[in-house]
Amino acid sequence: MTYINGIFKKHIQHLMLVMLALLFSHELFAQERGIPIHVNRGIQKTTAEIMATPPPQRPANFEQIRDSWEPEGPDREHLPQAPGAIDAPQWPLSKGPAPNPVPLLSPQTLGIQFDGATGPPPYPPDTDGAVGLTQFFVFINGRMRTFDKTTGVADGVIDIDPDVFFAAVETPP
Repeated sequence: MTYINGIFKKHIQHLMLVMLALLFSHELFAQERGIPIHVNRGIQKTTAEIMATPPPQRPANFEQIRDSWEPEGPDREHLPQAPGAIDAPQWPLSKGPAPNPVPLLSPQTLGIQFDGATGPPPYPPDTDGAVGLTQFFVFINGRMRTFDKTTGVADGVIDIDPDVFFAAVETPP
């Protein structure tokens, strides 16, 4: 019993030392009172209103700005064909005509495959996104776009640059 009391007493002493150190620390009393500020109320817009917002105007020399950082490669535009190259659609060459395929008699389901928000300007292929009840939402590198879940076609509900999308609902300073 005395051993347990000794351990308990040692723990109580350590706890008291920590509490005293916290009580007399300057950081405990160094907190300042906050200064309240008043800001404008947030803006509420529907998706249709945001999509109707015209995109921001890019500078006239936008393409030159973008092309300035791209490295120049060697000019391979007017190279001759390799000598001895065979003019054939595949290698090795096929032997005779292709056999007639056997028609499938089982029902086939519709397969959907798409590369996400591709198109000008160039975006990397991306199939990650958020799936809803009827839509697939993709947000990559400067493009937010929704697709119809059953057909995989962009439905046009959201097809916008994120800078334009979020600028429409930003609270002004």
